[in-house]
Amino acid sequence: MSTTIPTVEPDDFIAGDTVKWTKSVSDYKPEDSWVLTYYFIKSGEQQKVTATDNGDSKHLVTLTAAVTADWVPGEYKWQAVVTKTTERYPVDSGSLTVNRDFAQDISGHDSRTYWETVLENVKAVLEDRATKDQSSYTIHGRQLSRTPMGDLLALYSRAEGEVAKEKRAEAIANGNGHSGKILTRF
Repeated sequence: MSTTIPTVEPDDFIAGDTVKWTKSVSDYKPEDSWVLTYYFIKSGEQQKVTATDNGDSKHLVTLTAAVTADWVPGEYKWQAVVTKTTERYPVDSGSLTVNRDFAQDISGHDSRTYWETVLENVKAVLEDRATKDQSSYTIHGRQLSRTPMGDLLALYSRAEGEVAKEKRAEAIANGNGHSGKILTRF
């Protein structure tokens, strides 16, 4: 099976996948002994990848499956630089996202968003609170207070709205919704 190698850096990939692309840097060709190196950084982690000569005046960047398997999912910033003997020049920069490899996620993964988690937690507190009528009490000289019901209801309402916004945005991104605008013609 023959696949075309992209000519731009990826926006995202899955940890554990092989990723390739070529980079044309007209003033810094591999046949002129220029070496292209990418530096990827995320939260203090750094990954370094050196390109090879693709044989067509382009640099070939290959992230092997073994290399990307160790990358922590999340957003990485990257910089591309070329070097030759004592010279070093920046040629590009950007960012990409490394996605979780579901095949390696044996223990499961909580895919809820922040607001979905908040909504479920507040709902559980509200349901539990229905059986308790004290808002504060003292045990052995230590006072404990509960969040006022009004505050919980306000947080529940906000979380419900945020979850609805996330669901609409996801539906639109997947082509299964609309932007909320209804267009008419008379």
